[in-house]
Parts: sequence; C-alpha cells; structure tokens
Amino acid sequence: MNIIFIMSLIGNLIAITKVNYKNTLIGILYFLALGFSLNNLTTLSSLDLSIWGHPILFSTNAYNTLFILLTLAIGAVCNLVSPNKSLYLFLLNLTIFVLLSVFSINNTIGFYILFEFVLIPLFILILKYGYEERKKAAITMFLYNFIASLFMLFGILYISSDLPNYSFKALKLINLSDKYNLYALFLILLSFLIKLPVWPFHHWLLKAHTQAPTSISMLLASVVLKMGGYGLIVFLTPFKAALFNTKYLIYVSIFGVIFISLITFMQTNLKKLIAYSSVSHMGFALVGILLSLTNSSYVNLSLTGSILILIAHGLCSAGLFLCVGIIHKRFNTFYISKITGLWHKMPLLSLFLVILLMANLSLPLSLNFAGEFLVLLCAFESSIILGLLLGLSFITTAAYSLNTIARIVFGEQKGSLSNLSKSETVSLITLTVPIFILGAAPFTLQNYIIG
Repeated sequence: MNIIFIMSLIGNLIAITKVNYKNTLIGILYFLALGFSLNNLTTLSSLDLSIWGHPILFSTNAYNTLFILLTLAIGAVCNLVSPNKSLYLFLLNLTIFVLLSVFSINNTIGFYILFEFVLIPLFILILKYGYEERKKAAITMFLYNFIASLFMLFGILYISSDLPNYSFKALKLINLSDKYNLYALFLILLSFLIKLPVWPFHHWLLKAHTQAPTSISMLLASVVLKMGGYGLIVFLTPFKAALFNTKYLIYVSIFGVIFISLITFMQTNLKKLIAYSSVSHMGFALVGILLSLTNSSYVNLSLTGSILILIAHGLCSAGLFLCVGIIHKRFNTFYISKITGLWHKMPLLSLFLVILLMANLSLPLSLNFAGEFLVLLCAFESSIILGLLLGLSFITTAAYSLNTIARIVFGEQKGSLSNLSKSETVSLITLTVPIFILGAAPFTLQNYIIG
C-alpha cells in the first residue's frame, strides 16, 4: 500500500507544477502503480497508523484489492483525458487519493471521515468546471450525500459503543438480538443506498452527471458510486445471515431496475441516458448483495456476482461517459436527435461505443454478463418468480442499448468530426479490453474473491 499512496501523492504534487503535459505524466504514474499492484497482487503491504490512541490500518483483502485496482486504472484514464489545469488536476488526484484510502482503511470512523471527505473536491470540481446548471447539481449532490453520511455516522457510533474498537473485524461482535443495533445497521444500509445510488434515491446522480465535466463523470460513475457497494459488503455481509426482512427490499430493488431501464429508453439526452443506466446496474448489484444476506447457502456466489457487476460497471460506464464526452466535443450537444452518422466519420469511436453498449447489455463473454448471470442464478435459486422478474431487466437493458446504437452510430452524418486523439484511443482501449479479458475467464476472479 505504501508505494500506491506515494505514487498518488506524487501525482498531486505534479498537478500543482507548471510542467507541460502534466495530465499525461500523472496518467503514466497511475499506470505504473497499477502495473506494480498487479505484479504484487498477493504481497501488497499494509500501513499501520495510530491516531489519538486508535489504531488505523490500511491493508488489502480479496474484496478491496479489486476496487483499488479499478481506482488506479480509472485514475490513469481520467488524468489522460482531463484538461491540463493545475487546480483541476489537483482536485481530481486528491479525490483519487481519498478513494484509495476509503477502499483500504479498516476502521469504521476513518471510513466515515474519508467517505465524507470525497464530497469536498467533487463539489468544487463540478461547481467550477461543470456546465450551465453546475451550481444546482453540485449543491444537490453535496446535500444528498452529506445527509446520507450522517445516517452512517449515527449508525456507526451506536453499534461501536459496545465494541472493543472501531475496526471492521469488531463488527462481527455486534449483538444482533438488540433491536436498536438492527436499527443502527439499517441507517448504515440507507446511507449506502443513497450513495450507490438506487431507485428512488438516484436524483442527485442525474444532476451531477449531466453537469459534471467528462473526467469527473467517469470517476463519479466508475469509482465514487462503488463506495456504496463496498460499504454494504464491508458492514453487512460479515453476518452471513438476514439482518432484516430483505425479501421486500429485493423486490423493490428489482422494480427499480426495470423501472429505471424503461425511463432510460425514453431519454433524449445521451449523458442522462448513461446516468440512468448506471442507476439500473447499481440496483442489479444491490440485489446480489441482498441475496447474500438472505440465504447463506449461496452467499459466495451472489456476493461474487455483485462484485463483478461493480467492477464491470466501473470500466464500462467510464468508457461510455468518455465516448459521450468525445461526442460532445465534436457535436457540442448531448441530444441524441442531433447526433447521427458516427460510423461515417469516426468509425473507431463508433466501434468502441458499440462494444461498450453491448457489454452494458451483458453480452456473453463480457464481465458484465458474468456478474449478472451469477446474481440471476442465485435469484432463481431463491425463487422462480424472483428470477423471472430480474430476468426482465436483461430485455429492458438490451432495448435501450440497441436503440441507442441504432440512433447514434448509423444514419445521416452531422457535424464536423475529427479523429480520436492518442490519449482518447489509449483510454478507450484501457477501459474496453479488460471487460472481455476478465469476462472470458470469470472463474479466475471468482476464485480470487472466494479464496
């Protein structure tokens, strides 16, 4: 962990210098950190600190390592496609540094502080560099997430009052027979549902995505939202049993997935369409996590499926938002009716867009398919009706994904278009290729997670 944090801090220092092409330099730095992490996957060291007498441990395990690797990959790409502005790059890399800390810390209070701190640089980035309605979007995002974080804080303080320390391991000692502990855990659950977010807590995300600059939308969708999924895994799954009657919550989540997919189909704004798609996929991941709490017989399978969905969505959504950003540069609009004929002038971008949208609809051999198939399998094991309802989401997702391809890629060419830049091409390759490499061998990841 030491080398990862050091490289991230160096990235922040480079950001405030006057070096030319510093965004490219920082991107290369994160690629080096990613390569180091992959070569030392099983031997990443821990970082042990003590603050006010409380031990603060930063370490890796089967769960958080994948999110750390995702953060490094997305961090590299976001820097490559970001403007070469000192404040922008500093705030971006500060956010990445905090996200790496969130996924590696093993302390509940420390997790809350870092979880909350992420909002500050994101708020400034959207407020200063966003589009026309950036002020409203930044304030909405901050208020939603600040209130959600307070729910988590209240829950953590209550359940920790009877625990020997604030470490994640101590969570297993919670007395589940105390109904107030269950209420506290429900507050924590609620905070993560808002952070993911899932229907009906998704409104802040739509505003943030549509107004945020491209690289911030990429980071927001691919990594920031994953704090919610990771938090659910860390705080709730250690009990390996139903904490609440999750059956109704699962059905509500499935309704949200299908309902949001139908709304996605009707969108006329391409960036908002991808944002709605993110909400739908986060709902699918939530179903898998809730299934792991419902029945311990398939806890590993459904939880693995959810983690694969989160990682796949991180790569896929970042790629899609990058495609949207590239399109906006050429067409100066997000409206689908004004974006047609990409294939005629930008065949390479069209190819990436089609591949990513096909992965988004869970094309076989993609990592998206591997994760959603595992969750769907567990849903059928739980209830045939549950499985059939969840299966409907495959149809609705395919409908809006294929409709988007038909409307944007083909048709009469409009606008003055230019080819992809080198940084855009490298970024899209970085985000697209792993989806199918990992999707072709999902059991490797599954064995790593379970092991």
